[in-house]
Amino acid sequence: MHSALAPLPRSERKPTLDRYLEFLHARDGVLDLQRRSLSRREEFFRRIDETPVRWQGSIDAERFHRNHSSSRLETDLPEQMLWLLACAKANRSERWGVELGLKLRNAERPWAHPADGYIEIEEFYHTRILLDVLRCFGLEVTLRPPAVAARAAIASMACLPKPLAMPVILAAELVGSVGFRLLLTKGRELWAGEPEVGLRVTELLEQILIDELGHVAYCRANLGGVGLGATRVMLEGIMRALLADIPEFGLLFGRENIERQVAEFDLEALAQGLPERPFLPA
Repeated sequence: MHSALAPLPRSERKPTLDRYLEFLHARDGVLDLQRRSLSRREEFFRRIDETPVRWQGSIDAERFHRNHSSSRLETDLPEQMLWLLACAKANRSERWGVELGLKLRNAERPWAHPADGYIEIEEFYHTRILLDVLRCFGLEVTLRPPAVAARAAIASMACLPKPLAMPVILAAELVGSVGFRLLLTKGRELWAGEPEVGLRVTELLEQILIDELGHVAYCRANLGGVGLGATRVMLEGIMRALLADIPEFGLLFGRENIERQVAEFDLEALAQGLPERPFLPA
């Protein structure tokens, strides 16, 4: 059993949530749900916008868009193309869910924690981050919605009371953290030939991974033994759904490798080398 699914003692759960909220205040700044903004994130993106970088190599934009809009990938795509397609699709389920959650005003429900609004808007920014990654390669993308089955699952999570939805959300955050770590590591390798691009890709994806690991810790602190047991049961199904919706991950990293990394999930290992320490409860 990996530590992310080990229950915290009940006496530690509320203090952990309180510390996480303090962490979010310090990292994200002022939350504005109406404008879908976090003050410190806006500062980050202003710097990104003011210092654009562009890959000098050749990217087949027509082939990228053809595969991005198709439900069936071409069989001979190179790693660089698979990586770009994975980035284009990596956050589409979360973004769709966030849009639905904002419409339903989930962060304002009686059982909501003050951190919930921060997390929703962080996911909103993750889409912007991934679009900025693609812009480094001259690619402008209109995000497609996730598959119908994924939308149905997300809609059910958005409408369920928080205690029932949280085990599924934790399973998705666990799988997502592994996926973004793999994208980060592969991106450093693929774009090392142009240091400015490699550094920009690294800087952007690191921001997502820091958030995702915090989301895992937050979900865990919301659940007791029964809820975490439900997450264990759901984990394999969530992972298979990701691989079905975004086959690029399996082609890039190997299904067995992804399954192993999810099974051996280790918050400390995933946090190694990040420029800021994520929120990791003691």
